[in-house]
Amino acid sequence: MAIMLQRRLPRNWPAMLVALWSFAEACLFFIVADVALTVLAISRPWRQVWPLPFIAAFAAIVGGWLLYALAGHDMAAIQTVVIALPAIDAALMNQAMDDYAGQGFVAMLSGAFSGVPYKLYVLGAVARDSGYGLLALHTFGARLPRYFLAAVLAAIIAWLLRRLPDRVRIALMLLFWVIFYGWYFSTMP
Repeated sequence: MAIMLQRRLPRNWPAMLVALWSFAEACLFFIVADVALTVLAISRPWRQVWPLPFIAAFAAIVGGWLLYALAGHDMAAIQTVVIALPAIDAALMNQAMDDYAGQGFVAMLSGAFSGVPYKLYVLGAVARDSGYGLLALHTFGARLPRYFLAAVLAAIIAWLLRRLPDRVRIALMLLFWVIFYGWYFSTMP
């Protein structure tokens, strides 16, 4: 069954998956693209994985631009939708927007490693009227390091667990993410 499925998927399906996931996360999805990146990194050769963080970062830019455009048109409506997402409340949104207004890229980079959703910094960029170019630079600079670090760590884990079958390594990585999100959703607003 798995072999039949692989034959039907396009050759570049990992890149397409990571791009779509990262784009969705930048807009409204609430599970980080690192999940797809790490599962792929733990089950595929590094030569196939290393471009994926770059693809994810560029897709985040496009998703950020879409959210920027929508929020620029009706900020109150977009804020209402974003606040309804898991692990986001008005206080966190306002704090992230204030942080971006005061620190710009530094706030976005810090948020990438502290669990503050990227989409909140996009709303801060709208409030600051940063423009699409600056948002793209900040997004690439803040998202790529985390995506790349996640892929590298998963590749190292894959090497350490190289004697285990792919399905076991993938199951372990997915178990990690289930535990992580259990903790994350229990500690965030």
